[in-house]
Amino acid sequence: MFPNPGAGRAPYFQSRVGFEGGSHAMRQQGAMYWYDLAQPGVADPATPGRICYVRRGLRYSLGEWPKEDSPYKGACT
Repeated sequence: MFPNPGAGRAPYFQSRVGFEGGSHAMRQQGAMYWYDLAQPGVADPATPGRICYVRRGLRYSLGEWPKEDSPYKGACT
């Protein structure tokens, strides 16, 4: 068992980790994101492209993924 203080919650939305239920994947949550070529790069602002997180990186466990239409809207934060 791994300690997971604050996992999946603001301000960092880090993924919960562990091998629950015999899973072979250590990360137990995921976040939605898209790649926006209209945004400047983070490492090099002269290079276009940035990973943009939906809902600032909110994490979802298996079975919790939202079923709404097109969450990939809005500004890249």
